[in-house]
Amino acid sequence: MKKFIISLITLLLIVAPAAFGEIYGYDETEDIMNGVQLRHIRRFYGDGWLNINAVVADLKEPNVKLELLKGQNVDSLTSMDGLVSGGSANEVMAASNADFFDNTKPAYSQGFSLGLEVKDSRLLQSQVDENMAAAFYDGKRLNFSYMSMTMTLTAPNGSSEVVRHLNKHTDYYGEILMYTSDWNNGLSPAPGGEVVEVVVRNDTVTEFRRNMPPVEIPKDGYVLAVSEGVNMFLANNLTVGSHLELSITATPSLEGVEAAFGGGTLLLKDGVRTEFTHVAYGNQPRTCVGTNADGTVVYIITVDGRQYQSKGVTQEGLADITLELGCVNALNLDGGGSTRLMAKTFWDNETKVVNLPTENRKVINAVSITTDAKPGPAAGVRLRAADDAALVGDIFPIEVRYVDENGLAAASQDGEAKFSVYGVEAQFSGTDFFPLTAGDAVITAGLEGPEGAGVMSAPLNVHVISQVSAIGLPQEIELALGESLWLTPDVSGDGYTAAVHNPNLLSPATSDPTVASYSGGLITGNSEGYTLLTLSYGGVTAHSIVKVGKPASNAPALPDNDVLDQAKGAVEGQSFSVFADTKVRNTLFDNLLYRTGMRKIALSDSYGFLGDYRAEALPSGLRVPIQANSFSAIDKGFALIISLPASGQLSASDWADMDAAIKATAARAVIVLTKTAPNGKIAQDTELFYDYFDSLSKCKDVYIVQPGLANNVTLRNNVRLITVSDSADYDSIASSLSGSRILRFTFGDGGSFYQFEPLFPIG
Repeated sequence: MKKFIISLITLLLIVAPAAFGEIYGYDETEDIMNGVQLRHIRRFYGDGWLNINAVVADLKEPNVKLELLKGQNVDSLTSMDGLVSGGSANEVMAASNADFFDNTKPAYSQGFSLGLEVKDSRLLQSQVDENMAAAFYDGKRLNFSYMSMTMTLTAPNGSSEVVRHLNKHTDYYGEILMYTSDWNNGLSPAPGGEVVEVVVRNDTVTEFRRNMPPVEIPKDGYVLAVSEGVNMFLANNLTVGSHLELSITATPSLEGVEAAFGGGTLLLKDGVRTEFTHVAYGNQPRTCVGTNADGTVVYIITVDGRQYQSKGVTQEGLADITLELGCVNALNLDGGGSTRLMAKTFWDNETKVVNLPTENRKVINAVSITTDAKPGPAAGVRLRAADDAALVGDIFPIEVRYVDENGLAAASQDGEAKFSVYGVEAQFSGTDFFPLTAGDAVITAGLEGPEGAGVMSAPLNVHVISQVSAIGLPQEIELALGESLWLTPDVSGDGYTAAVHNPNLLSPATSDPTVASYSGGLITGNSEGYTLLTLSYGGVTAHSIVKVGKPASNAPALPDNDVLDQAKGAVEGQSFSVFADTKVRNTLFDNLLYRTGMRKIALSDSYGFLGDYRAEALPSGLRVPIQANSFSAIDKGFALIISLPASGQLSASDWADMDAAIKATAARAVIVLTKTAPNGKIAQDTELFYDYFDSLSKCKDVYIVQPGLANNVTLRNNVRLITVSDSADYDSIASSLSGSRILRFTFGDGGSFYQFEPLFPIG
């Protein structure tokens, strides 16, 4: 289940942090299998978003393995999808790109790693640079180290020469290069010119080749290549039939190593950030791998960058993230356009990309977590739900999946899940939960029968709402003639909001069923025109204007919702008033509305305006200090008033300023004024806004105020979403006189309260 962590809650009494401090955090963990989990972490700072993903794998689990994934050939550049689907005989549960690499022509079809490669205990490539570290897996743990490796040829006469590289593309053959059958579809490079190729099989020279086509590299040997214009060791010391000794010394030793791959610099060593030997500068997408102290827990981490959704981090920032996530040792891997993380989670049994890559770049290799376990019979049950709250008597769907002994989705099960619930009275029908009483429900399930006896699922916590305070329904619904729309309203109460799955719990009414009819949650447009849809529960109502087709008449006035809200009312004390008038019509009556509204709100200790000021129409001497046209945060002592830009969007710097103002204020109430629904460039901007104020509402009274078709209040958990009737929206003088309101907040010892006051008292 999602966890969002808002830094302001624990820091309300602390001086505001630096502009680039963390404002918002989201952290969700998904199971992949026993011992393997995937963490999704989103953070918002004063300079933008950061998206982090981490696979955490416990290698002590008997069926959890670490592998290096390779393409068809040792020098093949392959997409991550291709590596995951064809790189292992085992099931790949998670994988990310690994080593830095160089590519050759044709572009991104062949290349070579800059570090060494060992797969299935077989050395595939040597390293290029000793300043770049490597990872070594011995079947039990993963370790990191800078390494040195020397490959030496010894001729029968005792002369020796160093082999510079194993299985690397090059245009320079001044030093001896070695190629095995893993390379280039098993064919030698055959560059021609002065380069000689020497074929070795079972440590015996079988052929010298000069200016000849590529030769098939023997599987029980190798091919050596060198320019005879630079190096005559092979020609001077070997003939066909010569026995040739090859020795490889490596520090650390490669003995017992099942998999190894290169990287860049070490990021952490024994829990301390290291002095970097290889640096990729700037805020970039990043990939790294880390471990705990003994190397038995592996962390594969990606940080996205170069996009609005994630700004990227520096190499120093990456090291700090690895330390925070639990790493003691960590190795930097290739980043940028290569950064790509794939995983198969328990609930989504399909390997897919789980981060936000900038491109689908082909890479030289990948580090993966695999398993040789096959899905078995069910050994337990897991539960999850889309919501954390339900209405008494409603249907609450629960998703059920059976799990085998390795934490994989079970291949089969005997019997069905048997549910239990504590804290409330309830019934179950299949996998649907029907709460009969209110309270905090704790739901568990186990398998029926002796095999599943005593093995219960982790608890699923659901709050069952006792008293509905408000019904959430859009103020306007548009339908084409004959179109039907399924409505899923929500209800709020007890500080929770729950979707209503059984529409029969909310009593419906339509003012003109010939225009639109409503039945069982489905509203259907029958003829062009307007009708009013009303849903009610107890003494709570919500209304929506339904428009079908293109009616010739004007829309009816939208009635105010009925809510049960202890904050609705007034107390003696200081006040803050809000008036909405967003459309300038330049009529006498329009100016009368505007001036009257301005005079009314001027009677408050402080006041705000939702609309565009008309200075020439302002009453003489009236100064309106707060408007919802540009960002501002004004602390009035009794309330912090925040004004959003007209677009409803906050820049990262606006967020930093707002977060600092909220952390600094001693006011009990926070009032947000906005001319339009808060929004952003991406969905997580809007999620950020509401999650942030949901969290704030646990310790302060939070009101979000915007213009609307009626004077209505709905709730999102503890946040009050208030619309003030926009006087400019009324199409007649009569409706303007009766419907225009001032929203007045009052603040006293009993807390903060609000009420709607008529702009023109009648009667």
